[in-house]
Amino acid sequence: MKATVRGFLYQTKDGDWILSEDPQLKSCCINAPGKMGEQIVLDGEFQPSGRAVDVKGTLQIVDGRIHLTHAEMVPIAAPTFVWLVGLSCLVLFLTMWMRRKRHVFHPAP
Repeated sequence: MKATVRGFLYQTKDGDWILSEDPQLKSCCINAPGKMGEQIVLDGEFQPSGRAVDVKGTLQIVDGRIHLTHAEMVPIAAPTFVWLVGLSCLVLFLTMWMRRKRHVFHPAP
């Protein structure tokens, strides 16, 4: 089943990658038998990231463990709307500030 999962990337001692919901996972808990249901084994190469990432692939259960095969990170899309609103507010603020500054130095007669 194809799925996109959000979590934190951790690399095991063997060089494999897992995805966990825990942002503060201790090294002793990575790939631990008691945490099998909370961690997803990833099939692929990844770069370490200190923040949550979205990974897509095909979910499978192999030997009682959840695997995400053909896994790849989902690129982060820039929030265009937020940038547009922020830039508009900045332009409005600068325009008002310049008009006010002009009236202070050159008052109307």
